[in-house]
Amino acid sequence: MRELLRKTLLHYTVNALIFSSLFVIYYYHPYYQEFIQSEALGVLKILLLAYLGLGLPYYLLRFHFFTSRAEYAQDKLVILGKFFREWFFHKKMRFTPEVKTALLSYLVKFFFLPLMLNFFFGHFHGVMNAWKEASFHQSFIQFFWDSGYQLIYQFIFLIDTVVFAIGYAFEFRFLHNRIRSVEPFLSGWVIALLCYPPFSSVADNFIPLSKVTAWITNDYLLDVTKILILLAFGVYVWATLSLGFKASNLTNRGIVARGPYRFVRHPAYIAKNFAWWLEFLPYLNIKLFLALIGWGVIYFFRAVTEERHLSLDKDYRAYKVKVKWRFIPRVY
Repeated sequence: MRELLRKTLLHYTVNALIFSSLFVIYYYHPYYQEFIQSEALGVLKILLLAYLGLGLPYYLLRFHFFTSRAEYAQDKLVILGKFFREWFFHKKMRFTPEVKTALLSYLVKFFFLPLMLNFFFGHFHGVMNAWKEASFHQSFIQFFWDSGYQLIYQFIFLIDTVVFAIGYAFEFRFLHNRIRSVEPFLSGWVIALLCYPPFSSVADNFIPLSKVTAWITNDYLLDVTKILILLAFGVYVWATLSLGFKASNLTNRGIVARGPYRFVRHPAYIAKNFAWWLEFLPYLNIKLFLALIGWGVIYFFRAVTEERHLSLDKDYRAYKVKVKWRFIPRVY
C-alpha cells in the first residue's frame, strides 16, 4: 500500500505541476493572449481543475487495478524520472527512443490541444451564425446558396476538431489511443508545423491562398463546385472519424486500416487539397495556381515524412503492403 501511495502521489504531483505550468503559459504568454479564444481557455481551465480534483483517485485506481509492473516501467513519467535522475546525479544524458517519445508527447499535446480547441470554437460560432442566418421557408437551392453550404462546411470541421481535441486531451487504454512513438525527425516536425499557426503565417507569406477577382460567376457552376467541395471535405472528416481518438499529428497511436484508409494511405491530405483546388477555382490566377501547387508540395512531404516515421512500426509496414496506394487508388 505504501508503494501504491508513493506512485500515486508522485505522478499526481508532477503532472499537476506540468499542467499548471502549461496553463500559466496559455494564460499569460502574449501569443496565447492574442490568439486563444476565451472559450478555449475556459475548457483548458476546466481540464486542469478536473485533473486537480480527480487525479489522485484516477492514479490510485489505475496503479492498483490496471497497471502491471512492466507497464508502470513504460510510463512516460517513470521514463523521464529516470532520465533526469541520471542527468542530475551522474551528469549523463541518454536520449533513448523512450525518453524522446515521452518528452515529445508532452510537446505535441502542449502545442496542439489549445490549437484544436481554438479551431473548434471558431467552427462552433460558424455553425451558430449560419444557423441564425438560415431561412427554411425557401427552396433548397436558395437555402443552400444563402446559408446551407456554410452550415454544412462549418459542421464538418466542428466534428473534425472536436475529435482531435479529445485525442490530444485524453490518452487512455480504453480509448486505444496511447502514444507509441512521436515523430523523431526534425524535418517531419518542420513540415507539419508549417500547416498550423503561428508557423503557417511563414508559409502564407510565400504561398498565400487569397481570393481576388472571380472569373467563374455562373450560379449553377458555383453550386456544383460547392457540392463537390463538401463531398471532398466529407471524405476528409470520414478519415478523421475512422482514426477516432487516435487522431493526432506527429504521433503513432496505432495503425488504422478502416474507412477511407482501406483504399489509400493519406485520404485526408488528398481530400483537403482537392477541396482547396475546387474552392479557389473560381478565383484562379497564376499566383494562386502556384500557391496551390506549393501547398500541395507541403502536404506531399507531410505524407512522406509521416510514412517515414510510421514505417518504424512493423504494423504500418504490413499496412503499406496491404494498401499500396498513397493518394489515388490504382494511380499513385
